[in-house]
Amino acid sequence: MRRTCWLLPEGYTCRYVMNDMNADPLAIISGGTGYLGTTIVAELKEAGWSVVSLSKNTSESSAEVYTCDVTDEKDVQAVIAKIVAAHGPISACIHAASPSLERLPVLSISAESFDVTMHTNVRAAFLLAKETVKHMPEGSAYIGVTTQAIEPGMLQPSGAYIPAKYALRGFLRVLSAETKQLGIRVFAVSPSFLPGGLNDDLPQNVQDFLANKSGTDKQSTREIATLIKKLCLHEGGFLSGSSIAFPSLASSPL
Repeated sequence: MRRTCWLLPEGYTCRYVMNDMNADPLAIISGGTGYLGTTIVAELKEAGWSVVSLSKNTSESSAEVYTCDVTDEKDVQAVIAKIVAAHGPISACIHAASPSLERLPVLSISAESFDVTMHTNVRAAFLLAKETVKHMPEGSAYIGVTTQAIEPGMLQPSGAYIPAKYALRGFLRVLSAETKQLGIRVFAVSPSFLPGGLNDDLPQNVQDFLANKSGTDKQSTREIATLIKKLCLHEGGFLSGSSIAFPSLASSPL
């Protein structure tokens, strides 16, 4: 790992650049103890990565899971500083945290519920990027998990979930443009309906119907994790600044 500096209009900026291919790359993942997150963690570990999960719901930090409220600026600053001190530069940051769904029209939910969903999806993405990008070598990846539900014709009552995911995609678009010169690769991974996880409150027959309609099943979390691993490893041929739909793998600009 070497440190290289550039002169930008706002002044000098310094970046880490990979030169030790034998070092285990480090990934940080929010929501890493959740339904999809645990599968992403396992997939990256199998590929030889060091992975640190951020979770608000763990009672005690460990080497692999740090207690962190990703919507709290000071908490994110402190935890990322600890992780970098312990593990070194960050090769990937994956934002997979999401609160529970409220299956209500957006105007029927409380302001508090709206804020929680927006903060977990968008504010957290901003705070994580603000603290991780400065420690990312050129070629590192920042990946946000969005949803196909933001696409036209997919609307179902889900509280602030769709507005939040739509806003997350917008944030990723801006982040991609503003970090391009630094060599940071930015992606959205946009799954269709997934049985289990956030949708586990639905009756099983409804989950089965929607999964069949979407082309997904219980193995889809592993397939999404494999896609995210490929993005981290520069595999799959996807361009930075892309949103990648699952299961079709069709890509479009953020």
